[in-house]
Amino acid sequence: KIVMIFKIKKGNHYSQLKIKLWFGKRLFTWPIKFDDSCKYDFKDDDNYDINKLVGIGWLPHIWADSIRFGWVYNNQKDRVDVYAYCYVKSIRTVEFITSVNINEIYNYTIEIGDSNYQFTVNNITVSIDHSNKKLFQYLLRPFFGGNKPAPQDITIHIG
Repeated sequence: KIVMIFKIKKGNHYSQLKIKLWFGKRLFTWPIKFDDSCKYDFKDDDNYDINKLVGIGWLPHIWADSIRFGWVYNNQKDRVDVYAYCYVKSIRTVEFITSVNINEIYNYTIEIGDSNYQFTVNNITVSIDHSNKKLFQYLLRPFFGGNKPAPQDITIHIG
């Protein structure tokens, strides 16, 4: 069930702010749908910059410790490539998970284990090691880019 619609306006990076906080939560699941507004083609290497979807951050900032899904519109396949996108002790790790169809809802799950994060989309799981013991968590909202802002209004449906 889709309950939040995040819109990134043309020329911007950030979607509107939605504040959500947790303390020690270990399992997060979001039904997510990309619509046709998520298709873009810069006709250069910026096509491969990973946009940020949704995830969890810990203080002091997202470049120290954060976990989220990343995405790139793949215009050769007309699908969205989905990634695990993490900062663990200020080191960024990005791993491809799968590709999803436009206009279809998929469940995106992050499970925080004692020593790894598990990212699951469409029954495909990627695991990334961590040693994070922080408990205060906050929602990370969608962000377009890399370095270029959204080329048009982008709408992402998140449950």
